[in-house]
Amino acid sequence: MDKQLLQEAMSAIDLQDIYLYSSQVTRSQDISENDYPDKMFQQNKLQIDGERLELKDENEIKGPELIKAKVHFGARYVTENTEHLEELSEIQATFIALYVINADVSESAVSEFIKYNVIHNVWPFWREFALRTSIEARLPKLVIPLNKNLPCNTEGNQ
Repeated sequence: MDKQLLQEAMSAIDLQDIYLYSSQVTRSQDISENDYPDKMFQQNKLQIDGERLELKDENEIKGPELIKAKVHFGARYVTENTEHLEELSEIQATFIALYVINADVSESAVSEFIKYNVIHNVWPFWREFALRTSIEARLPKLVIPLNKNLPCNTEGNQ
């Protein structure tokens, strides 16, 4: 993590919005919060796709620049059979985080921002969604760990 690049980005970028883009709950076995197999465990996934957008009005006059980050989360319960992992249930959600770029900022600073800062903003939305959804679906409560600002998979155009 390059703290100087992050500082450059944070001084030029403001959060505009965070919203749920898509979600899905799947259950391949009839497990519930009170009845689940032995040796069941949770797996988590995280991926961020980010892109820098240049807005123009109807007269093609340049407007503000935005960063649109799409953050994909997943948590699933699996059990280990002798030959493979068997998926029992999964909760997935994708959130969009929109940021306005208010000053000049380098591409490397934007890339570092997407890699390390976006997740910090979106993580509480995922934690609340995952817990609420697992309760509403009568699945075992998911444990969403603390966000420790670890690097994650990133894709997209920065």
